[in-house]
Amino acid sequence: MYDCIIVGGGIAGLQAAIQLGRYAHRVLVIDAGTGRSTLCRQYRNLLGWPDGISGDELRRLGRVHAERFGVEFRHGVVVKVNHAERNNSTEENVITNTGNTGNTDCTDEGVGFIITAARATGETEHTQRAEHTEHTEHTEETENTEHSGYIEHTEGIEYTEHTEHIKHTEHIEQTECIDHMEHTGHTADTERHEQFHALTVLFATGVTDRFPTVPGLRECLGLTVYVCPDCDGYEVRNRRTIVLGAGDTGAQMALTLYERTQHLIYINHDYRSSPVSKKVAAQLQAKAIEVQHEQVVKVLTVGDGQFQGVELADGRVILAERAFIAFGGNKVHSTLLKQLGVERFENEHIPTELRSKMTNVDGVWAIGDIGLHAEQVAIAIGEGSQAAIWIHKTIMTLQK
Repeated sequence: MYDCIIVGGGIAGLQAAIQLGRYAHRVLVIDAGTGRSTLCRQYRNLLGWPDGISGDELRRLGRVHAERFGVEFRHGVVVKVNHAERNNSTEENVITNTGNTGNTDCTDEGVGFIITAARATGETEHTQRAEHTEHTEHTEETENTEHSGYIEHTEGIEYTEHTEHIKHTEHIEQTECIDHMEHTGHTADTERHEQFHALTVLFATGVTDRFPTVPGLRECLGLTVYVCPDCDGYEVRNRRTIVLGAGDTGAQMALTLYERTQHLIYINHDYRSSPVSKKVAAQLQAKAIEVQHEQVVKVLTVGDGQFQGVELADGRVILAERAFIAFGGNKVHSTLLKQLGVERFENEHIPTELRSKMTNVDGVWAIGDIGLHAEQVAIAIGEGSQAAIWIHKTIMTLQK
């Protein structure tokens, strides 16, 4: 029995894992190794890192830190979460993992929290892996075709222009006994049928930004191409800056950045499907912000991720020093919480209790970008610690 399972091993999830580990709780983090932080090559607004730190390095350090306190990690994809039920027999062809270091005598199978998970064993043809899917049944090989050259989403799966293959090995036929606990736990399913138990569940599944798979773009993210004006508006001060986006969403980003630099060019990459409204177009014109309605086919770079400009579909080249992207339609990975009856807003973000970060469902917490906050790393770190404190209080109450 784990005291807490954390779904998502990004910055928020790792900070919660560190704090819970320091309480000496049994903690499991299930993570697919993707997410916003893996794309950001430099955070510059974090205390203690004046020269910046990449998302990958911050995650690496966070995992090393958490493992010092006994926190366990599984590379996996959570596909299903349920309230555990009494007298549920263990499904066939799954491994049952209680989270215990020793054997547990079990005289009444099916009592307690059943957290069903499956280990992710698929290999992809690109660097991004699936975070979370809604699929509960898998064939021997599943093929997902390209989606219009965009980073698209199916509950956390990112598809690029490449075809993605997920291969599955045979399920291991093995069952074990489970601990006796009161009926207060939850069930979580990862990919290749493995079951875990937990008293509490913390979701830190995050948000995935939508942007086109333009050659050269990904390499610049966080270095010279940015997403968040609050985080990185400072970096474009008085610099010639391109905003690459879609319709009014991209136009509003250009208007927001105007206070930082007046040397702005807005390229409406999705001009066919997302035209700029007359009202917003007038605002752009009033500030003399140049607007181009054309697709970008290539991001021009020099050296390691140093943005130089873009090449348009009509052959023109527009040079600039920095860029922002703003396409809208970002995917909030909260479908798993819906399975538990957790309240979601229309935009699929999760409201939580202000003090504890617990959702409307007892024993279920949500932190980081899936919640209602400014979507900044520093805030995600704070929420990780905040939730962990209240998870600890709940665990201690349940174990009395």
